[in-house]
Amino acid sequence: MTVTLRADDPHSAVLTIHDDGPGIPKTLEPTVFKRFIRGDTSRTRDSGGSGLGLSLAQSITTAHGGALTVTSEPGNTSFTLALPRTRPPASSADRHFLPELDPVPGLSSP
Repeated sequence: MTVTLRADDPHSAVLTIHDDGPGIPKTLEPTVFKRFIRGDTSRTRDSGGSGLGLSLAQSITTAHGGALTVTSEPGNTSFTLALPRTRPPASSADRHFLPELDPVPGLSSP
C-alpha cells in the first residue's frame, strides 16, 4: 500500500491510497460507497464491520466540499480524496450558521 499527498493547485489537496491487492469486484464498484455494503459476503456484523466506513468517508468528504472516488482492477486499486485547501466563502444564506469568533487575547493570526 502507498499513500501520496499532493497539492494540485493552491486551492486543493489530493490524497491517494493505492493498493496492489486483489481489487474490488466490478459488480461491487457502483455500490462501494453505499451504506451497509460489504465486499466480503462471508463477513457479518459479528465477524467484522457494518459496511459503513466508505459511506461515512464519502459523506464527510462531501460535507467539506471534496470528492472521494475509487478506481480498481486486480493489482491496482486507488481511492482518491480531493479536498479544498481553503474553506469556500459561505453564501449569505449560510452565514447565520457560522459563529463569529472573537480573537484570542495574546494570539495573532498569520
